[in-house]
Amino acid sequence: MSMLQTVEVTCPECSVTQKMSVWTSVNVKADPHLRDEVLEQRLNVFSCGQQGCDYRCPLDISVLYHDMDGKFCVQYVAKEDMKNPNYYRHLSKQGVVMVPHLAAQMMEKTGGHYIRRPHHVFSMKEMLLYILFRQFCEAYGRDAGDEPSDDGAEGG
Repeated sequence: MSMLQTVEVTCPECSVTQKMSVWTSVNVKADPHLRDEVLEQRLNVFSCGQQGCDYRCPLDISVLYHDMDGKFCVQYVAKEDMKNPNYYRHLSKQGVVMVPHLAAQMMEKTGGHYIRRPHHVFSMKEMLLYILFRQFCEAYGRDAGDEPSDDGAEGG
């Protein structure tokens, strides 16, 4: 499920405070248009609505990117969250998302276990690159268990 949150943003250019909706979680199966927002780096970008002010900038907001078809999650951790001990309250010392035992069992049975181990990134550019990497793996990679051929044609 994708999640929106409303925040107040003060424009650094004209000092007008405005409300803006930001995404804190993006599920690209439920909301496929958000994949393009992330890939084109338009997600959570502030654009001042004040007449005559053209200020635009990305907001540093933690966001989870969830691709159910690709079975992976990427968690961008904003700089402020990285320093906030409260951010870590649902993470183990190994960075695994802590969930109740019953929920963990259900995730395992339904193939959703990957949700507990998101790939953590520390810039939106890094998130973009990881998503592209996973898309290339999906398009060109091998299925687990496939053996490379011995004909020498695999190398590069």
